[in-house]
Order: sequence, then structure tokens, then C-alpha cells
Amino acid sequence: MFIDETGLNTKMARHHGRCPMGQRCISTIPHGHWQSSTFIAALRHESIAAPFLIEGPVDAEVFTAYLEQVLCPQLRAGDTLILDNLSTHKI
Repeated sequence: MFIDETGLNTKMARHHGRCPMGQRCISTIPHGHWQSSTFIAALRHESIAAPFLIEGPVDAEVFTAYLEQVLCPQLRAGDTLILDNLSTHKI
């Protein structure tokens, strides 16, 4: 299983868009309410396992909670975990 995370920040709003010729492109974006979220999951060859979404960044405490409460209960005998070199993975 590959363990990885990805982040989303509301500051990532697009500054350009597309619309029909001659029309104005109008969209809404959050202003001044910047938030970030992190999604962690385990990828098996047949499915995604142990999804976990949190508000804010991942630190050692959050990653430990993910391991104990979300990932470990879903592990099967013979599973191998592969993690990247993120500092929070080294706890």
C-alpha cells in the first residue's frame, strides 16, 4: 500500500477562465477566508483504503492519529506500507 497526502488551499482560485465569445466570465472565489485541507489515503492496487480528510496541515500528532485510528484497522495480513520521505512519516 502506498501512503500519500495532498493538500488544498482556497488561495488556489483561478484568475482566468473561459466562456462563450463575447460574454464575460464571472465566478466567485473566497476572499479573506483562506483555509487549507489535507487528504491522506492508502492506495492498494485494487482500491483506495483508509481515506482521511483534515482541516490544516499534517503534523506528527495528526499522522499518528491517522495510523492508529484509520489505517491500522484496515490493514490485512501481508500488507507492505510504502511512504515518501515526508518528515512527519519519520515519527
